[in-house]
Amino acid sequence: MILELQGLGDISNWRPTRLYLKHKDAAKYTQIGSPDETTSYESPVTSLKQPLLGFNVMTWQKNETSVAGNWQECRVLDINSGVLQHSVKNGEPILPEEFNDSWISDLLAISDDGGQIYVTAGVSFRGENAGFSRTRQVLAVLDLTSKRLDPISVLRGVFF
Repeated sequence: MILELQGLGDISNWRPTRLYLKHKDAAKYTQIGSPDETTSYESPVTSLKQPLLGFNVMTWQKNETSVAGNWQECRVLDINSGVLQHSVKNGEPILPEEFNDSWISDLLAISDDGGQIYVTAGVSFRGENAGFSRTRQVLAVLDLTSKRLDPISVLRGVFF
């Protein structure tokens, strides 16, 4: 199988990205899903031992001066059947007690058994004062069955 990530526009005419898949002997690619024009499928990863494809679902809003995105979901599909195997939506990850919010920035790898995805994630730490929190980027593992997000290490020097 060959996987391709393609943006549907140039810098001046920004458009969301789409995922395409084809068997190496097939004549053409087929698009995965049919997202609307504000939704991107991003950060694809495949398993080396299972026919699995993981990707982020982001929604984007463009205004006159910038483009802003919101993480919606992490999906894992069976490549052979196209059937959704796992889905973790915004607000669903179970976090350690010191965190109050999270989002997935990038998918890095799927475990050999297909049960976990290694990710970079944004997390908000609970503050001592009401209304105060700190945000950090972390390397983390997302368990797809329990939907638990476990940070492994804080990433230093990440700017966005």
